[in-house]
Amino acid sequence: MKARTITFLGLFAGLLTTASAQDLVIKMTEESGVEIINDARFDIVNKCLGNTKTGTTICLGEIDFQDGQFTRILVDHSSDQASLGNSTFDFYIDLAHDDYSDLSVLENDTKLATVQAQGTSGWNNPKKTAGAMTSKVEGIHDLYMVFNTDAGANIHGVYLDTDENVTAIEENVVDGVKVWGTANAVCIDSAESLTVDVYNFAGQCVAQTEVAAGLNTLSMEKGIYLVKVTDTKGNVATYKISVK
Repeated sequence: MKARTITFLGLFAGLLTTASAQDLVIKMTEESGVEIINDARFDIVNKCLGNTKTGTTICLGEIDFQDGQFTRILVDHSSDQASLGNSTFDFYIDLAHDDYSDLSVLENDTKLATVQAQGTSGWNNPKKTAGAMTSKVEGIHDLYMVFNTDAGANIHGVYLDTDENVTAIEENVVDGVKVWGTANAVCIDSAESLTVDVYNFAGQCVAQTEVAAGLNTLSMEKGIYLVKVTDTKGNVATYKISVK
């Protein structure tokens, strides 16, 4: 792959920006050094990656994961669909295949993260969703992104995030829903019924349930969790919370 080292809080203006003191952000522009392996193109006007479909594979370059402080990957994306169903963006490191036209070559490779893709009802309406990294990664590695999507999605940026300041961080919001952590529990307050999936730091689903409208609590051990909620219209939001 094309050599490109991204450093935490980097030095290259325009190639790397920071959303906060903890984030590493990779912009989807041709100048950023992102390498398209198949089925995509850069949208110069909107400064994003477009013309994607299921099977699109890109290499985000040589990413410096530092000393392992990054714990999840966020994708800032948009779609003209209201819902993308069970579509995902899958992330891997250090792949070494000659051909990615048949994604079965990835069957024996370990995913670093899976990020739920969602419809945003407009190409100019990007939203972020997040997926927990399944293992701690240190040092410099090639980071790959593979599309398992039901329809095309434009990618506006990819973020690596840490666990600092995570009392209640929301990635995309479903109207009428509030999610927060408290002592030994996840609290969900909603104006309507929801499907709820809770993932631990390792990316394992530790709870999956349907909750009714109103205030609901799910018992959880102390830790950092990603809570994905899906409403009856298929809208998806992810909340990163801390249970004390």
